[in-house]
Amino acid sequence: LRIKKEFEENQKDIPILTKELDSLKSNFRYAENATKDVKTELKNANEKYDVLVSKSPGTNDEIVVMSNKATSLKTLYEKTKQNESKLEQLQEKFNKDKEEKFKLDREVKSLKEQLEKYKNERTSLEKDLNEEKFLNLANELKNELQDGKPCPVCGSMHHPNIDKINNNDKINYIEDQIRKVEQKITKDYDSSIRQQSKLLSTISMTEDSINEIKREIGDSKSSDINDDLNMLSREIISLREKIADWTENKEKLEEQIKELEKTKNKREKEELELCKDILNKT
Repeated sequence: LRIKKEFEENQKDIPILTKELDSLKSNFRYAENATKDVKTELKNANEKYDVLVSKSPGTNDEIVVMSNKATSLKTLYEKTKQNESKLEQLQEKFNKDKEEKFKLDREVKSLKEQLEKYKNERTSLEKDLNEEKFLNLANELKNELQDGKPCPVCGSMHHPNIDKINNNDKINYIEDQIRKVEQKITKDYDSSIRQQSKLLSTISMTEDSINEIKREIGDSKSSDINDDLNMLSREIISLREKIADWTENKEKLEEQIKELEKTKNKREKEELELCKDILNKT
């Protein structure tokens, strides 16, 4: 009777237990599906993460290398720009000196022609001077002649009364003219020759400086270097933005994967607990 009574009591609990069991099974299926969904979502997130990592736009080390190159380009640009400015100034000076030399060459040529003229003039003046000196010497001899004594030139004992000549003033005038001609010849011509020599030396040094800067610059142009620098700067900015966006997306995915891992573990734990409860009810 006791067993029968217990059986009848248990029979009364069967509908309740069955209902509880069905509820547990339903919750288990829901938990099982939820776990599958989380695993699928986690798998997709990991796959997306792997793709993102494989498509990295670059690294900060690459930016450092590019930045160093940009610094070198900037230094080269500034140096080339400075050399181009120097070259322009030197070329301007060179052209100006060449023009001045052309004028000076014509002046030297003209002075050389005048030099020949002055030489002829001096020769003529020297001839006149010698004639006047000869006349002056003859005059001095006349002053020393005495009647009854022979002339030291012709030997004559008779000395007619000849007008005495004093041309010292004329001689002084001719000598003064010769000195002026000599001064004119040496002063103007020598001065022009010195200027010409100095200018030739200046032109030569300027030309050497121009060639030295041209060798240093080579085929480089500051405008081309500046274009390369601007292009590289834009590439650096673009790469930085891409890396920043990529890093942000990577960190978001890493956080998402971390949360999905937690959710998966939680779902699996819930699923296991429900499984234990079902076993206990059966």
